[in-house]
Amino acid sequence: MEEKGVKLEKLTGIVMERAKNSDFSMKIRLYYAVSRYMKHEHKKFDGCYYDCLENLCFSTIQKAIYENGKEKIPEFGNYRIVKDEVAVELPVRVNWGGGWTDTPPHCNENGGVVLNAAISLNGINPVQVSMKRIPELRIDFESADIGVKGSAKTAAEIQDCHNPYDFFALHKAALIACGIIPVEGECNLQEVLKSLGGGFYLSTQVVGVPKGSGLGTSSILSGACVKAIFEFFGQEVSDDDLYDIVLCMEQIMSTGGGWQDQVGGVTPGIKFITTKPGIDQKIQVEHVELEPETLQELEERFTLIYTGQRRLA
Repeated sequence: MEEKGVKLEKLTGIVMERAKNSDFSMKIRLYYAVSRYMKHEHKKFDGCYYDCLENLCFSTIQKAIYENGKEKIPEFGNYRIVKDEVAVELPVRVNWGGGWTDTPPHCNENGGVVLNAAISLNGINPVQVSMKRIPELRIDFESADIGVKGSAKTAAEIQDCHNPYDFFALHKAALIACGIIPVEGECNLQEVLKSLGGGFYLSTQVVGVPKGSGLGTSSILSGACVKAIFEFFGQEVSDDDLYDIVLCMEQIMSTGGGWQDQVGGVTPGIKFITTKPGIDQKIQVEHVELEPETLQELEERFTLIYTGQRRLA
């Protein structure tokens, strides 16, 4: 039995060495396969348990997506505050088919196909972001729906945004992904804010929707932040660029995530959304036009039921 164990450890070592020099798909599959074997057989490799290899698999996915998205982060050199106050409100989304095919690594290996729709709740768009100029050279954050406020006086505080349980991880990641603050390295926040024309306040909230509801609120909130930031600084952002920036934000926050939520909430109506395989996901959005009577029946019959179950995607 000991000889068998030694052989299996050598084989595991060979597989891991092979993974280092493999392409994206092979690398993550080998990491994941070894982690499943270790879990099933209660084995360690190089002193590590299966969860180390599992984390390596998913961090490899996140890094590949982030490195691709990082190339699309805009430069903030031309940014100036052009409005004293900005408000953005977006709907939530419901998924009628194809959910999770939009999520790495499935979409990267196979492409994704999703049918979803943007919906208001009780006559309002629940995903809400506001920004306003403040005279102090700092950035104030608020998560209004949970009653939490905070401030950042240094760039390092904003760059510390990799914990998804941080109340302001999304706010910070939005500033980085929009090119206001670099993702890493030295940066003087006061100098940045002087060049922008002052400090500012960034507030987010989701009204009337439970956390972890499955309606895409976190990614749509990210999209609303991006729209608000670009409007606040007088910049244009296309829907395609916005989808990419939100995906990049999610890698910065280490939450992973796909693309259907931001497409579902930012783009109105019912959409048939597709991508082809590849790290760089080119999103194709086809609007689904319904006959008026069909739309009316859908409006009358469609119901959302909250199960009480919540999750972090």
